Amino acid sequence: MQVRLRPRRKPASTSFTEQTVVLPNVCPQCGGPGYLEHINLVHETKTQTCRNCNLLWDSAIAEV
Repeated sequence: MQVRLRPRRKPASTSFTEQTVVLPNVCPQCGGPGYLEHINLVHETKTQTCRNCNLLWDSAIAEV
């Protein structure tokens, strides 16, 4: 009996290491401190809220 294995998937174009740190940004509306709500590794985005004005926004994880 022959076993055919599928080729492994290629890694994503952006390679995050285990030491990658994801920090919240400042609020784009009022400049207040952001709070990190959610990290989406599939879309490489992070969802944040502002503690001062309660604005909810998304931004890229790795901003270049």
